[in-house]
Amino acid sequence: MDLSHAPPGPEFVAILGATEAEVPILAELQRISRVQVVGVYDPRSGSVGLELAEILGIPFGSDASFLDQVAAAARVVLPRDRHRLEEAIAELQARGTTLIEAEELLTELRGPARVTSRRGTSPFPRPGRAELESLEQSVQWIQKALDREELLRWMLVIAVQAAGATQGSVQLLDAYTQELYVAYAEGLSAHTVRSSRQSLGEGIAGRVAATRCAELIEGLQGRAGERDRSDIQSAVCAPLVDGDRILGVVNASTNVGERRLTPEDLNQLVGVAERMAPVLGRLLEIQSVLDRTLVEDFERELDRLCRLGATVEETLAVLRELLEDLSAADSAELVILTEDGPALEVLPRRAEDGRPCLRREQDPSKGILGQVLVEGSPVVLEERYRSAGESESQRRLTLYVPIGGRDAFAVTIFRFEALRALSPFQRNLERLRDILVPRLGTILAQHQATQRTNRLRVLAEGLAEVPTHPVDQRFSRLLALLMEVTRAQAVALWTDDEVEPTAEMRRGPGPRPREFWAQLRERLGPEGTARLRELDHRGAALRSVLMVRDAEGRVLAAINREPEDHLAEFGFRTEDQEAAQMILVAAAQVDQSLHSGQDSETSVAVPPTPDVDRLLFESVRTELRRAQRYHFSFSLTRFTVEGLSEEDGADRLREVILGVARDTDTLYWRGEEDFVVLAPEETRGQRRLVARYRESIERAFDTDFASEVRVHSQAACYPRDAEDPVDLLRKCGIEAGSPGAD
Repeated sequence: MDLSHAPPGPEFVAILGATEAEVPILAELQRISRVQVVGVYDPRSGSVGLELAEILGIPFGSDASFLDQVAAAARVVLPRDRHRLEEAIAELQARGTTLIEAEELLTELRGPARVTSRRGTSPFPRPGRAELESLEQSVQWIQKALDREELLRWMLVIAVQAAGATQGSVQLLDAYTQELYVAYAEGLSAHTVRSSRQSLGEGIAGRVAATRCAELIEGLQGRAGERDRSDIQSAVCAPLVDGDRILGVVNASTNVGERRLTPEDLNQLVGVAERMAPVLGRLLEIQSVLDRTLVEDFERELDRLCRLGATVEETLAVLRELLEDLSAADSAELVILTEDGPALEVLPRRAEDGRPCLRREQDPSKGILGQVLVEGSPVVLEERYRSAGESESQRRLTLYVPIGGRDAFAVTIFRFEALRALSPFQRNLERLRDILVPRLGTILAQHQATQRTNRLRVLAEGLAEVPTHPVDQRFSRLLALLMEVTRAQAVALWTDDEVEPTAEMRRGPGPRPREFWAQLRERLGPEGTARLRELDHRGAALRSVLMVRDAEGRVLAAINREPEDHLAEFGFRTEDQEAAQMILVAAAQVDQSLHSGQDSETSVAVPPTPDVDRLLFESVRTELRRAQRYHFSFSLTRFTVEGLSEEDGADRLREVILGVARDTDTLYWRGEEDFVVLAPEETRGQRRLVARYRESIERAFDTDFASEVRVHSQAACYPRDAEDPVDLLRKCGIEAGSPGAD
């Protein structure tokens, strides 16, 4: 017999374990047409999978004798919880049963089907027509159970027929908003299905759900103000109660001109509702498990996104798209609440070139966004609108979800046109927030840390390059470096008490700010630093100003900082002030060399160790604020190396460290053999970080067995070890003060 074009034979599979973890596996297997589930075993008789199998007509059992049925299957799917079913697994292995992992089986079955003859190999007798029809019905039942709309349609048909009605609906309770929404309806317009949403106690359905007492509504007279639709001749409404929780209501009605429903019809509907509710409750729980698998997939995708290393704009755009897909919303928007200035909005569209559409105009303290931040909890906004050319108004729900609780740093906005699509998403809303808070915080914090690291690198390289230029060009080079690091539009340097700057530089066209520079010198207070934002004298724009002065009276000033990206703060920051102070130190050296007449290429001095510790303290404090804002942790690790050779040991150590450091690690050299690593989001991986640096150093210097290089480390993590920058540094053996601490 030629089987080259014959369809593959049935794949008889049994499932070991019937908890919520196995329900998704059952869902996947039933989608593969050549698979037939012939048994489900679990020692716990009340497992959700066994109840589902009973409803759907699949053989099941919890007694050890049922393992005979399971062992006869071609392959048995192993459970997620192996320890609970060790005895059953051991017995099946003793019988020679083929046990297989669920993922391995699904991967094989999803691939190309192999055509083989199963004649004489099946442990089951050749099924008759009735058995095949029964199996087909079982598959259909599984499909109905896993397709919520199909399940509700089937239940509604039974309820309407039992009451002798012509139309009806099933309304489910949205536990989040405490409103009833139409989950499925027959004989109702799409507009009615979209718009019907009632609070508990509101209208007939709301009253039945609140009191849990069925009602019969007869005739057109009476309770007219409570009627949802005037074309109903009579109606019956019964609550769907599972245990002590209300799931919703089932409605059945007849139109004007048709027969009236009677108390007997109401009793019939109540009887059907009592049998429907436990099945509906259990199957809604099963679907909730399936919904959670979608959230788990979202979590894996988000973790993968965090590892891609894309730009923060592209990362946020992809995150918004993932949220839109998960929620089944008509549109989703992501709003990042920056620490300063308007909020960043990631819009639900892309430009023609594929780049994300971003906007930074919305004031986060006003409107509905401000209300969400004040309350610190999700807000549902209901709107009514009427499209052009339509006479009926429609309803739209907008869900605002703060990310970060009361200390929110982002808000997701979901807009739903089909109101019933909101509820399945809300069942896992808290879990979704738990996933989003640390990961989105990590994305934003790593971006800020990377920006800060890049600024420090540019500053260090620029200062090292200054001595290579002629002395008379070094002021210009320092001002250009200040503009590059701070992104100021104009900068100026005074080395004496003259009104006119000794050197100045500006970016782009525009008038020379002579008068403004003079006013700046007069406003600089005795503390020697000034960092402010103000409206210009015409009140037309916001102006940012930065000034620093040293002990000899030299002044360095910058105005109008341009943000380097959409997430940057407006105005000058603490990091800009630190950079200006370091550049002013270099300018003082250049000024001294000019007055002394020396034209040597003496390198610009790097700030001594106390200044490095001050910079380290400021960095730790900044990182701590960032960790508190974004709800994540970080580690601080000090390494000291002993036994380096005097010739090239320090240079070689720097090469090794720069090679092993990640992009998000910030390095602070306190000496040739002493450095500190600040690592965002590295509390759990802090031991691996220490091992990575230690092994790299020892391997680089282990050229012979006589190597005497030893690596010592001291570490502290926030918030595990300390919640204050001084304490964190002290645990690393660094006694740093807190200059300028708030």
